[in-house]
Amino acid sequence: MAQGEKGTVEEINIFTTRLVTPERKEAIIPNGKIVDGNIINMTREGKIRVDISVGISYGADIDEAREVLLHVPRDHPLVLDDPVPSVLVNALGDSSVNLIVRSFCLPSDYRDVYFQVTEQCKKALDAAKITIPFPQRVIHTVKE
Repeated sequence: MAQGEKGTVEEINIFTTRLVTPERKEAIIPNGKIVDGNIINMTREGKIRVDISVGISYGADIDEAREVLLHVPRDHPLVLDDPVPSVLVNALGDSSVNLIVRSFCLPSDYRDVYFQVTEQCKKALDAAKITIPFPQRVIHTVKE
């Protein structure tokens, strides 16, 4: 990632670097901007972390939700066994207890893992009857 653009470096010229984004768009970045900014190499380590945020209701049992959610990345064929997947409490939100489903995969599998595991987490929570809350407003009217 350079200058806010993610992609695979296809070509480096004297004045510009050409990336192909995950959406298959071409990004041409002036080298001066790259030299002055940060560069994040997302493939060098050979694996990448996938974090998926999932909210559960305050009335739900965190340990039960964790167990249900842990099965999703553990059973996914593209998720790596090392480091082992985990489910962590990330925040206590206004309407939900927010969990992070954390796993690792190959960089080339990131998008597939992210979207598939997100969908499977929703289905697993539904099957276990664990509620995913959504923001609601209660309006009281006063009769004069």
